[in-house]
Amino acid sequence: MLRIEEPILFYALLLLPLLAIVCFFYMKYAIKLSAYFSVLPEQALASRARLKKRFICFMLGLLFMCLALTNPQYGYRKEKVDHESADVFIALDISQSMLAEDLSPSRLERAKKIGERFISELKTERIGLIFFAGEAYLQMPLTTDYRTAIVFLRNASPEQAGLQGTAIGDAIEMASKRTEDDLSPKRRTLIIITDGEDHEGEAAKLAKTAFESGTAVFTVGVGTSEGGFIPIKHGGQSDYLRDQSGQPVRTRINTSDLEEIARQGGGLFFDYQVGKDMYETVKEKVQRMERRNYEKTLFTARESYFQYLLLPGIILLALPFLWPLFRSTTSANETNK
Repeated sequence: MLRIEEPILFYALLLLPLLAIVCFFYMKYAIKLSAYFSVLPEQALASRARLKKRFICFMLGLLFMCLALTNPQYGYRKEKVDHESADVFIALDISQSMLAEDLSPSRLERAKKIGERFISELKTERIGLIFFAGEAYLQMPLTTDYRTAIVFLRNASPEQAGLQGTAIGDAIEMASKRTEDDLSPKRRTLIIITDGEDHEGEAAKLAKTAFESGTAVFTVGVGTSEGGFIPIKHGGQSDYLRDQSGQPVRTRINTSDLEEIARQGGGLFFDYQVGKDMYETVKEKVQRMERRNYEKTLFTARESYFQYLLLPGIILLALPFLWPLFRSTTSANETNK
């Protein structure tokens, strides 16, 4: 598919009619001047023909040069690049408790924004996404496709979870799991964004195991100590999640567990209100980790064809200056004969 990289430079073509008018009147003046000083009519005709050829070459040369500046591109070209990065998993809690509105508009929406910010700050690294509720799901493997990662984050919902709950330990195990072709001791980073309501209770122990195997665990607490109710739809009506006695369930952030998970996991705990310092601290920690070199990383780029317009443009602009040399060479050869 044809693509113009700099379409705004097409406006340069608007100068060509103006230059054509100027050159036309200059050529008429030059032809009259040449006819006045020419001794023979044949010389005047030859001079007029040369001026016309120069005018045509000059205008065509400018046309090709202007088109070359727009850099027409077509097709794709694959190139291998070397890329060094660290591996970072972002684990997002999509359990029902994240729908609580003690944070505006909800814990989940606030968590999504935090996740997006981490992706933006860590754009030189490979990013993977894990969603978890009653169990963990690998939503996106490690990749540099940051746009897709953000799309997945924005569309995250408790409806994607098959089981409800908050299995933080499953997310830790999934992030630290190594495949057969990825058994190197390179370190990973796991950022868990949750309200901390771990119903399994073994997350801290699993974080310690993960850290010993090369995965540092950071936690970000999203929620308030006062807590909030969990909105649901029941029979088409808005209501709150209720316990067996019919009372609305109030969910609160579990800061102590999140601090312990981060401590055992060799990372840090952050409150959602920390802001800019949180991102800079995590980014600095990640950048200090060992980097992996991915030589097989491929990207596609369009093939540029400006040179096929630039070359004829240069030749056409140079021809009027080269003709006198050709004529003098031809005259010298005829004289020698």
